[in-house]
Formats: sequence, structure tokens, C-alpha cells
Amino acid sequence: MMKNSIIQISFQTWLESIFPSLEDRISVQKFHIFPESFLEYEYHQKTYQNIPNVFYISDQLVFSSPWSLDFSNFNSLEELTIEGQKLISLNLSSNLRLKKLRVPNNLLRIIEWPNFNPETELPTLKEIILVNNNLTGRDLSIFSNFPTSHLCLSELMIDKE
Repeated sequence: MMKNSIIQISFQTWLESIFPSLEDRISVQKFHIFPESFLEYEYHQKTYQNIPNVFYISDQLVFSSPWSLDFSNFNSLEELTIEGQKLISLNLSSNLRLKKLRVPNNLLRIIEWPNFNPETELPTLKEIILVNNNLTGRDLSIFSNFPTSHLCLSELMIDKE
């Protein structure tokens, strides 16, 4: 009987193997990563069955340190979900079109937010869910450079649990 082997790879290497060229990355608008166990839920099967760029990560795929992702080359990204993947750092510095960010149940400590220029770019973030991570403090100063007349954030969840 053959034992299941564990595949070890860096998160960024895995991401770049899926989207090898800059052209591939620039065109991605939605990207979702869930634990493989979510496939057991009918909700996930129905909700995400026809959506491109939905990945279910097997327990046999172990991401090596550091568990970081750089999405700065994904300029068209509007939705990002990374659920339960032990992610510690996330670079969103060039994701000016980002509308929904859902990164619950990780080990997230660092987020590089989009760098909006209030005079030329309007923020599009509507939903931010960061529950059950390792974020310290509740620094919301990122939102201070959002023009109040264009602040469209309707949901912000940052609790530890």
C-alpha cells in the first residue's frame, strides 16, 4: 500500500505556476482559495462551480515558509478569497480595482494595502473580511486617504474569532 506523499511548495511559486506570465496575471478578476474539505458542502459546489480561478487546496499540499502571497501583478483583481491556508502576509499594493477581500482563518499579520491617490483614483473596496487572523491592533488609517464621498465600504470584519 502506497502512502500519500506530501508535496511542499511555496505559496508564491504555486501561484506563479498557475499564472506563469504577466499577461495571465493582469487579466484575473476573481481568485478564490479554499481548503479541500469545503468540497463536502453543497453550498460551495453550487456557488463556485462555474466560476474560474477557484482552487481547493488538498491537505497533501503543504506550503513552505514564508506563507506569503504577492498579488501586486494582478492589476484587474476585483475579488480575492483565501480561506484557511496559514497565510501570514499579503501584498495588494497595486490592486486598485479590488472590491472584495475575504481572508478569514489564516495567520495573517501583514497586509500591504492598495496605494490610492485620492486625487486621481477612487477606492472600490466594498467588503473586507479578515476574521480569525493574527493582526495586531486595529489600525484603520488605510481608510483615511479614501475620499469620504466615495467610501463604499459596506462590510468590515476584523475580529480574532
